Amino acid sequence: MSAYVDTSGLVKLLVPEVGSDTMEDIWELFDDRYASLLGYAELRSAVAAAMRGRRLDEVTVLATRHQLDVLWSRLAAVEVDEQLVRDAADLSDRHGLRAGDAIHLASALRIAEGPTTFIAFDGPLRDAAAAEGLIVLPDAA
Repeated sequence: MSAYVDTSGLVKLLVPEVGSDTMEDIWELFDDRYASLLGYAELRSAVAAAMRGRRLDEVTVLATRHQLDVLWSRLAAVEVDEQLVRDAADLSDRHGLRAGDAIHLASALRIAEGPTTFIAFDGPLRDAAAAEGLIVLPDAA
């Protein structure tokens, strides 16, 4: 079974926060993992924000950026193209999602072949993924 991992889940593998232990357990359940190409920029942004917020120091940020690249190499990136953006716009209309969240959901639906798990910690996005027929993890975020 494949899994689409939203940035809200991936960041927990890089920056210690509530849900990091849960995400580490979930990560190990899947061999085929996908994320939107948008997620790479979002992760770099989250690491920078953690440094600005003094949750990570400068030395740790350098190691975390390297860890991000290693993590990213273990994912298959879903390209963002015009059709995906149009699909995301429809999902945004249907579920009231923010643009980035709609792109993540559209990306997950693009790779869905059979049972597909959607991993996210954002409530409205999780609800939308479930409404679109994806299996949502964790059970409660």
